[in-house]
Amino acid sequence: MVVSLMSYLCFVLVICTNVIFTLSFSSAQSNGCSAETGKFSTNNTYSQNLDLILSTLPSNGSQNGGFYNTTIAQDLDKVYALAFCRGDIASGVCVEYENHKFFSVMEVIPSFTVPNPNDISPSSQDQFNETFPMLVEILMKNASSGSKFATGNMNFTDSEKVYGLVQCTSDISETDCRICLQGAMVELLECCGKKQGGRVLRPSCIA
Repeated sequence: MVVSLMSYLCFVLVICTNVIFTLSFSSAQSNGCSAETGKFSTNNTYSQNLDLILSTLPSNGSQNGGFYNTTIAQDLDKVYALAFCRGDIASGVCVEYENHKFFSVMEVIPSFTVPNPNDISPSSQDQFNETFPMLVEILMKNASSGSKFATGNMNFTDSEKVYGLVQCTSDISETDCRICLQGAMVELLECCGKKQGGRVLRPSCIA
């Protein structure tokens, strides 16, 4: 378990990139902790409930189509947790937990950007800039109106393609899915518009 999990009420997102994956909280790609809701003791009831609920999420997430939410305990010690697996991964889990209810609510904070370190060739940048928005529009439409998951690709030169993957949690509306993805795409262009790749990780959607 990462140190921040023991110190704060946190949001943890583990985006899985391998088909065979063993959950380890030390391998979380990103984690964000609320500075406003306070800390909790590692030995109190909330901490014990948190450990218990996190231990059950991997199996429950994989057994329920990659999406699962649950709660444990009552009142001040209550924990809400959500497992959110990427739609093209056979196993693995992405986890969020809070001390307040967030099910069926679009949340865009915290948001993390992960740019590819390599740049697009300057000679291809204009073609990429023209093609990427068209792919984005198709993906957002397909994801928000369907299974909340979409992938696709388009050529932006004769020999180069741009690939995309978007996903929303299945408990938010089509409208909220599109809004979440639109914001994620703005962030993606800001951080990674000249890069060979990038990701935006939000509680309610990924791109």
